[in-house]
Amino acid sequence: MAKARLSAVNSAAQPPVVKAYETGGKAAATRLRLLDAAAHVLAEKGFAGMRLSDVGEVAGVQAPAIYYHFSNKEDLAGEVFVAGLIRCRLTLESTLRAHEDEDPLERLAIAIDAHLRMTARQSDYARAWMHRITGDVPAQVQELCQPDERAYGRVWTRLITEAKDAGLLRDDIDAKVAQQLVIGALNALSFTWKPGRTSVDVLALSAQQILLSGLSFEERDWSRFDSSEDSLVSS
Repeated sequence: MAKARLSAVNSAAQPPVVKAYETGGKAAATRLRLLDAAAHVLAEKGFAGMRLSDVGEVAGVQAPAIYYHFSNKEDLAGEVFVAGLIRCRLTLESTLRAHEDEDPLERLAIAIDAHLRMTARQSDYARAWMHRITGDVPAQVQELCQPDERAYGRVWTRLITEAKDAGLLRDDIDAKVAQQLVIGALNALSFTWKPGRTSVDVLALSAQQILLSGLSFEERDWSRFDSSEDSLVSS
């Protein structure tokens, strides 16, 4: 287990930033630098390809010194995955607060767009935790992530439930099953998407059209709805 639980803060203007674990000092700065370096290595190579020597090289820290801050590779990777989950959840919640006046189906469309743009921005932390879907992450690390995975899932369950309660989704849809399918599809898209293949705008719009046409009986112009700042077109 980690020596200290990370904390995160949300900013309306900037993505959430993971803060140091201790109050100031060289040790706190080194620990945070190691987390950033590990996120970069995990984003590029995944858990199986991550070596502590690579993390140390990126962070400018001798590999043996990493054990002062983290017990092992699993401990370090788990902290990075949790940080990525927290950042994604807080960013999504911040985005949804900025669009509270939209109807539930439109908020669901904005959430789909926001999830894809979070990973398309090439955030190391977001891309790192996407690697968990490859199945090479040990069970103890997956277990560490579960509380924050559930917290992120609850945001989506709430969105889908609100849309269903408003009569905007098909009657025979189970909110929990829909949540699992939507997140699974978005994670798969985020993991395989390459910038040179298609633009994030096309990616997000295609996801909105495919997913929402399965959930809802309504047809709408989802090109009006994306989560970029000042991008929501008024009617």
